[in-house]
Amino acid sequence: MHAQNRKIITEGAALHVQEQGDPAGPPLLFLHGGGGSLQDLAGLLPYFGGYRCVLMDSRGHGGSALGDLPLTYPQLARDAEAVIAACGLEAPVLVGYSDGGIAALHAAAAGRVRLGGIVTMAANGSPPSAQVIETIYATVTASGWREMFPVSSALYDRINPAPDLERLLSELGKLWCNTDPGNYPDAARLARISCPALVLGGDSDRLVPRAETLALAEGIAGAALGLLPFAGHDFPETAPKATAAAVQQFLAQLPQT
Repeated sequence: MHAQNRKIITEGAALHVQEQGDPAGPPLLFLHGGGGSLQDLAGLLPYFGGYRCVLMDSRGHGGSALGDLPLTYPQLARDAEAVIAACGLEAPVLVGYSDGGIAALHAAAAGRVRLGGIVTMAANGSPPSAQVIETIYATVTASGWREMFPVSSALYDRINPAPDLERLLSELGKLWCNTDPGNYPDAARLARISCPALVLGGDSDRLVPRAETLALAEGIAGAALGLLPFAGHDFPETAPKATAAAVQQFLAQLPQT
């Protein structure tokens, strides 16, 4: 697919945004996970050629500037809303992976923009367990990240306008470990989501266990639930065909606007 790239400036950060697919098709806004980039969801795009596919690098990630504001999930939701406005997206469906899924939940709950629906993939609806925070999120370092993710780290170094992986991971660590009210969505926020929703999880995800995925789906009125067998946290990348099939089924039953 041919890609068009642009920068959208919002709240002190220039965000890298890319468009692919059919410009006249129904709009989808893809939101990637923490520490990644829009490239992480590229494997899904061949399945949505009839849609206007908009992808954004979260602030500090990929080709987007970090800015000076703290990373919070409500901030990421506001960034997504700014992209929706700047791109003139009418009732888009948000397709969010991990951190991107949490941002989608916040955007849907806030109700500041009209959404056609949301799809969350491997997203938390409540703060992670203390064990996950203490043994995984609180232990992340730049050197360890580079060792685990050499390809994405090299891409970050190459395309970010001011690459500083140590600073980015420090901010991400604070984001992931921030259990203060209002960072992760709570039950009251989830109850305010009125647009159609699909909650997808991997049944072998050690970061977001399937019980948490089920609880998230049950917290959103009318939400559909899907669990991918044998899938870990990164199933949108490792199982794009199965992931896309679930999303396609969800999109097919949305009311036509």
